[in-house]
Amino acid sequence: MRSRKLIAVAYCSLNQNSVLPDWERSRGAYPFMDILVKEGYGIIQLDCPELLSRGLDRPPLTYQDYNIASHRSLCRKLASNNIDTIKAHIAGGDEFIGIIGIESSPNCAISNQRGVYMEELIKALKEIDIYPKYIEVPETYIENNK
Repeated sequence: MRSRKLIAVAYCSLNQNSVLPDWERSRGAYPFMDILVKEGYGIIQLDCPELLSRGLDRPPLTYQDYNIASHRSLCRKLASNNIDTIKAHIAGGDEFIGIIGIESSPNCAISNQRGVYMEELIKALKEIDIYPKYIEVPETYIENNK
């Protein structure tokens, strides 16, 4: 019955309550997550290093602000936990399809200036010969924006 398809998504894709005030682009989870559910994808919610290191009441920071040793160390630890989950699913027969990141995020961007967390996660995946597909939520995405 299971599809055996698995995708990892940036934390805020499923929880916009974790986003800085006035930066949220949806009321809760992004509505397009329904498509993944309807298509039978298993969803891994990646950890949010910004939330874990700075809390909900954090200031807006840049890639340069997060590109420091202590934050990179946290990102490596979080990536390691997520890698363990992905490896367990692959060992159980699931197909890891890809990652959904957040365009222009200082931690979860994939293209252009890759975010600190995604740098560490993608590096860790390459070290174990896993090369998933990547896509990002565009910076211009807003719920119900037509």
